[in-house]
Order: sequence, then C-alpha cells, then structure tokens
Amino acid sequence: MKHALKYGLVALCAVCLCGALAACGEEKKTELSAPENFRMEDEVLYWDEVEGATKYYVYLEGSGTYVSEPSFDTFGLITESGIHPIEVIALGDEKSTMESEPAVYEYTVRYQGFMYRETGKGGYEITANPDDPPKGLLLIPEEIDGKPVTEIVAQGFMNCTEITAAILPDNLANLGPSAFYGCTSLRRVKLPSYLTEIADLMFLNCTSLWDCELPALVEEVSIGAFENCSSLKEVYIPASATKLFGNPWRGTRLEHIEIAEGNPVYYSEGNCIIRRADKELVTGCGASVIPNDVVSIGSWAFSGTGITEMAIPQSVTSIKSYAFTGNPMTSFVLPAGVTEIGDTIFSGCDIESLSVAEGNKKYYGKGNCILTREDNTVVLGCKNSVIPPEARAIGQSAFMGCDGLREIEIPSNIEEIGDEAFRECQNLRRIYLANGLKKIGSSVFYYCWSLDGIAIPESVTEIATDAFIRSRSYIYMAWGKESQPGDFYINDTYGINGYCFDCTLAYDEEGYCYVVSTNQLEAGENYFFYSISWAAAPIRRGYTFAGWATEEGGEVVFQPEIFSGTESEMFTGHTQEVEQTRVRFGEDDHEVFQKLMGLTLYAVWIPNN
Repeated sequence: MKHALKYGLVALCAVCLCGALAACGEEKKTELSAPENFRMEDEVLYWDEVEGATKYYVYLEGSGTYVSEPSFDTFGLITESGIHPIEVIALGDEKSTMESEPAVYEYTVRYQGFMYRETGKGGYEITANPDDPPKGLLLIPEEIDGKPVTEIVAQGFMNCTEITAAILPDNLANLGPSAFYGCTSLRRVKLPSYLTEIADLMFLNCTSLWDCELPALVEEVSIGAFENCSSLKEVYIPASATKLFGNPWRGTRLEHIEIAEGNPVYYSEGNCIIRRADKELVTGCGASVIPNDVVSIGSWAFSGTGITEMAIPQSVTSIKSYAFTGNPMTSFVLPAGVTEIGDTIFSGCDIESLSVAEGNKKYYGKGNCILTREDNTVVLGCKNSVIPPEARAIGQSAFMGCDGLREIEIPSNIEEIGDEAFRECQNLRRIYLANGLKKIGSSVFYYCWSLDGIAIPESVTEIATDAFIRSRSYIYMAWGKESQPGDFYINDTYGINGYCFDCTLAYDEEGYCYVVSTNQLEAGENYFFYSISWAAAPIRRGYTFAGWATEEGGEVVFQPEIFSGTESEMFTGHTQEVEQTRVRFGEDDHEVFQKLMGLTLYAVWIPNN
C-alpha cells in the first residue's frame, strides 16, 4: 500500500512537472497597438505603420477589406453626405501577436458648392454655386427631393480651382461641354457608370488629373476632352468607344494608351490607337512605336506628347494637320513614301532642321524647307529656313506657330504668301519683303505681335483685309490712302496697329524693300486697338534703324527703343510676350497727332559692320 501511494505521488508530480514545463514553453501573445495618426489625402486614408503588424483590416460602409500597407483608398466608396466611420484593426502573424483594438476615423463629407434647377424632364441639372464654390471633394447626390439628378450644365464647374475630387452618381447621364474645364486642382474623378459621351473640352486644362477611368459604356470621347491633363499617365479605352475625335488626349504626356479587345472601329498596338478601316493612327503617346501597317498619322495624333523624335515607317503616306504640334522636336526627315502633308504639323515645335528622304516623288528639301516638286511651293519651314531661289510661293500655314522663327527674308522669286503662312509666329520680329511679291493672303501675320514695321514692296497688288490682324505692327507703303492700286485694300478695323501711307521706299541690290521717309503716320479708326503715340520701327537688311529725323540728312529727333513686355487683347483675353523696336512720340494721341501733322519723317540708317 505504501509502495502504491509512493508511486502514485511520483506519477502525480511527474504530470504536474510536465504541465509546468509545457506552460513555460508556450510564448505569451503580444497585443498590437491600435493604428493612429490618421490623415486623408486624395481620398486615400493613411495611418502610421503599426510595429509587428503584417496586414490591416478596414471596415467601411458595411464591408471589410484586408490591406497590406497602412493606407486605404476610399475613392468611390463614399457616395452620400454625412459622417462615415472607418474602422481599422492591425493584424499580426496570429502565433505571437494578437490583433489590435479597433481604431476609428470619422470621415465627414457633405453636399456642397452647387446649385440645382429642374430640367423640365422630371429631374434636376447641377451647376456650381458662384457664391459658395465647391472645395475638396465634390459629391453629387443621386436625387434631390425625390427627383433624380441627371445633368451637369455646360461649363457647370468651369474654373472651380479648389475641387480636388469628384464623385458623380450613376444616373447622371449628361455632362455638358467644358463641365470641369480649368479645374486645376482636380485629381480624381469617378464618372457615372452609364455615361456614354465625354463631351467637348470636358476636362481641358485639368493639369492635376491623374485618375479618371472611362466607364464601360462610353461610346464617344470628343475634341479636347482631356487636353492638357498633363498628370494623366495611362488611358484604357473601353471596347464600346467607337468615336474618338481629334485626339482627346493631346497635351497629356501619356506613358501608356490601350483600347480593349473587341472594339469594332479601333485597335491598339505599340501604344497607338489605330482606326481599322483606313489604318490611320488617331492617338499616340510618348512611348508610341508606330506599327508598320499604319498608312496615315491623323490630326493632333502626337500633339503635346513630349516626343523628341519619331520613327515613321515607310507605309505612311499622309501626315495630317497638327500631327506633331507642341513637342520638343528639333529635326525632322520626311519619309520617302509621304505624299500628303497637312497644315502646320509642327506648330509650337522648335524645329531647327528639315529635310526629305531620297526617293520622295512629291516633295524635296532645300534650305531647311520642304517644297513641292510640281510648283516649287514651300509647304513647311522652320526657324532656320532660308527660302531657296527656285521657290515661287510660301504655302498655306507653312511656318504657322513656328515659335523659334525671329527673322526671315522673302526673296524676289516669291510671288505669293499663302493664307496663315506665319500665323502665331510669336517671336517673329523681322520679315524682309522683296520687290516681286504680288499677293499676301488671309491672316498671314495673325497674332505676330513682336513684328517690327513692315515695308510693302510696290509690286504687291493684293493684300487680304485681315492679313495683319492683331499683329500690332506698322505697315509702311508707297500708296496714298485713297489711291491704292488694283485689289490692294486694308480694312483698318482688322487690328492693324497702325499704317504709314505715301512713304518713300527704296530697294537694295537684291530688291528688298526699305523706308526712306514718310509723311502720313496714322492710327486706325478703332482706338481700342490703335495708337499713334508709338510706332513699330521699320527695318532694312544689313542696317540698324537709328530713329526718325525731321529733315533729310538731319539728326535723329525721335529715338527707337526696345520694348519687352506682355501685351493683351482686350476682347479675346489673348496675351503674349512681345519684343519689338518702337519709336515713342508721346503719351497722348491727340497731342502726338498735332505734333506730327504735316511733318515728314526721314529714316536714319546705320550700316551693320
């Protein structure tokens, strides 16, 4: 009996000892700290990383989600005004750690910054409230007073620069043109699921926009819809989108663009969107590689994409208007197979050299110009162009938007300058015209605000009424105001800054025109645009204008000065940096008129050494 008790106690002690040892071997779990320091940025909730946490559980609007990083994207999940609790729990490895206590962040959003009115179709349309414009997240309700919100009016939130995000309900079926134009702080947009059209200029100049997914039912993306959305890097176009107009993403600096399979009109390859029917590349990006079956590069296709060069395959026969505008390209070789060049394909580019590949049957290159073989017309020029002696005309839009062009000579072999040939050449200061020129077309110098005075050769018989519209220059000519020959006609309501009739002109050995004297300095009839307090100084090849004398061979009385500044157009709001040589006669137009009336001014020229 004693032995049995002895062994029983031993066994009991052994069991107890084993249990104690087992208890000692089990690690005690550590409870994780609750997440803290919550902050909301771009509708993404962030918090400080919890030590020991391997993931987090986030609970919002009745739904839970696991995330591996200390952040949670709420964008598009909150669609109603009010206080929205977001619960976050830190989770560990389950063996050595216990989940944290839940931490709660209360995100408050409200309907704000808009007005509404009935459409007459059983719903409401929305527009910004000018007295209390929207800020931060723009949240639009699905309905108001039991009626659906169906429309944002044209320009509804235009230039609302404090909107950072917008969530639009699914029943919002119509977004008017320019609805968010100029919302420069807008970064994220959730479009209605049933939207079928992205209207004209919808997000133009929304320079912060980086997140805007196209709904699966979108059929049409219109002109300029995402133009200059320079923060947008990727675009995925749904199979339903069968109408893409004028490259809606120009100026966006995209890095990737793709269209869903099954689209009946377009397909994507090499970061290009190509129309199936005619193999025209309609939209490209900075990472594009043009496929070898592309036949045409469409209008605006690579506008503002940031490309510095582009390899164009031999299959391409046509490059359409504005195809490469607004890019940092400096040189271009026209491929041998191209037989069609649209207007101003390089507007806003700083092209230094132009040439044509051997074998091109329609075009040839010379003097950094591209010319037609058939009639020797310059169809494309650049900042370093020298018009060759075989050229007979400057074609339509040949230099349009050539910002780097500052000076050019138009020799006597040129008989015509085509429409818009130098339009918006913002830094063009001097253009020398030679005797032999007969016609100056429409809007040739439109918005060339830096132009010094232009002397018109007596060979000219036709100038379009709007040839110098908004040019801010002075036009020097030999004809009297009432005795202009042939079809020559200037309408002084078209924005010519001023003009000088009855000038004495002369020509150098190569026929280039310059001013000897003038006795009729005038302003136009519309004094919103015209002034005679100053005049753009005339120019002469190989000479510097020293100023105006009041007697032949006399000393300079009115000195020239270099004007550098910003000019603005009163009615259009257009502004431009200007560098121009001017002569200031005074500050008051009436006093200046009295001082100059009947006075002959003689140009004083100093030879350049």
